[in-house]
Amino acid sequence: MDVITVPDLANACQMARENPDLEIVSQREIENLEVEDWAKLSHAGERFKVKVEEVIVKGKEFIGTVRSDLVFNQPFKYGDFILFESHNIFNVYGWASVETKMANEVFKKADKDDI
Repeated sequence: MDVITVPDLANACQMARENPDLEIVSQREIENLEVEDWAKLSHAGERFKVKVEEVIVKGKEFIGTVRSDLVFNQPFKYGDFILFESHNIFNVYGWASVETKMANEVFKKADKDDI
């Protein structure tokens, strides 16, 4: 697997500090990010989604596959593997969502109680 390092991926944390109206994902949700989850990143003004393929350092460093068709000229394309870090993440989708995980636990408990 060839992994592309993009040194100038947007820093979501810095952008949120500079733009108080910008809401980004919580560190708690990033710490829950696992393989098969999705994250939203940004590069050169274009936001795109990646599917997490590997968690290198839990809650900090990841490899993902680009899963958005890109409009701008980027150093990567749909299907490429890219390295990204927690501060690059604007949003997460899938099981990494705290609300989704909490709801899943409630359903699991309800299922056990019904047995």
